[in-house]
Amino acid sequence: MQAALDKVRKGITGARLSGDEFGARSGFGLWANELPEPGQGPAIGSVTFERLRLKNNEVDVRNTTSTFTITR
Repeated sequence: MQAALDKVRKGITGARLSGDEFGARSGFGLWANELPEPGQGPAIGSVTFERLRLKNNEVDVRNTTSTFTITR
């Protein structure tokens, strides 16, 4: 069973800078957006990823919020 689970591990790879006007908002494998959408509050809570692989991203995880936690 463990061997089967090992084969289905997921990953986030290859997030790169876009090189255009959206460059400052690109290149993140995981990103907790610190600016809420109009009419909405900030992200609140947490998320936990188990066995998540992050590889070849400009930035693997970006979370500058004080109201949301990303655990991996």
